Amino acid sequence: MNRSILDTFRGITRRGFATSNVLQRIWTPVRSRTEFEAIQALTTANNVPLIANFTAFWCPTCKVTGPILEKVVEKISEQQSRIDMVNVEVDAPEAAELMLMYQVRTLPTFVSFYRDRKEDAFVPGGHGSQSEQQIQDWVSMTARLGKGQ
Repeated sequence: MNRSILDTFRGITRRGFATSNVLQRIWTPVRSRTEFEAIQALTTANNVPLIANFTAFWCPTCKVTGPILEKVVEKISEQQSRIDMVNVEVDAPEAAELMLMYQVRTLPTFVSFYRDRKEDAFVPGGHGSQSEQQIQDWVSMTARLGKGQ
C-alpha cells in the first residue's frame, strides 16, 4: 500500500472515524475520492468486499435504508463472510467525482466493490420488510464475493 494512501487513512481515523475492532469493518464517512481510495486500498489488501452507501443528510429514504444496511452488513459479517462498509457523504462537493465515476444517479445507492473493482450497484426500493429483504439478498450476494463464489 503506498504511503499517501496510508497517510490519508491515518488522517481519516484522526478526524474521529475509525475501524471496528470487533469485526474490522470500516464505518467511515468519506467525502472525497482520495479518502475513498484509501479505504478501497485497505479492503483490497485484506481481500474483503466493500459496500459504499451513497447517502445525503437531506434524503429521507437514506435515513430509512442506511440503518437497515448497517444492521444487515453486521449480521452477514458475523454469520457468513466479512464485509466492509463505508458511507459516502454526497453533500460534500468532492463527492460529486465519486458519483460520476460510479454512475450514481439516485439516492440512496449501494455499490459493491471487490479487489478494487466495482461489482454491482443496488437502489433499494419497496417498503418495510420487503425493502429489508431486498437489501439482505443483495448484501448476501456481495458477501459471496469474498468467498470466491
